[in-house]
Amino acid sequence: MGTRILVKVTGDLVEEQKFYDWLKEIVIPTKDELYLILGAGSQTKALLEKTNIPYEFVGPKGFTRRKIESYEGRKMIYLLERKIKNTVRHKLTWEGITASIIDSNLEVDGEYLTQNGDLMAMGLCHNFDKTYVVTLPDREKPFLRVFGIEVVYL
Repeated sequence: MGTRILVKVTGDLVEEQKFYDWLKEIVIPTKDELYLILGAGSQTKALLEKTNIPYEFVGPKGFTRRKIESYEGRKMIYLLERKIKNTVRHKLTWEGITASIIDSNLEVDGEYLTQNGDLMAMGLCHNFDKTYVVTLPDREKPFLRVFGIEVVYL
């Protein structure tokens, strides 16, 4: 059995070839199990601002998350994640990468629940042999190292 790997990727990289090239470097296709958490912070911000849906950030630095009061806003974010997930699935297939995608936004009994991808990675990392957060160079994330998560800047 191979290594169980969790990767949380910023939404800003899900369509970038360099992310998929990096995935192919860390995963042995015949042995490793790859799980992805897809971020969508920039896309979420753009969508909420375009539709004038209010939100606020809550929580301490490094552990903040976007609080969206309206049902419509949370549903839009849920649907946005589905769209991003379909894009990533297509790209994974094209690149020959096998991965399971862990949903960070949920629909439970008709209610939409949102979650921050970095926080989700922190909560799940103990289930994996290796955990990475892949992000852009200008985003400092030193708090992740406390959880044994390696931050990769692409």
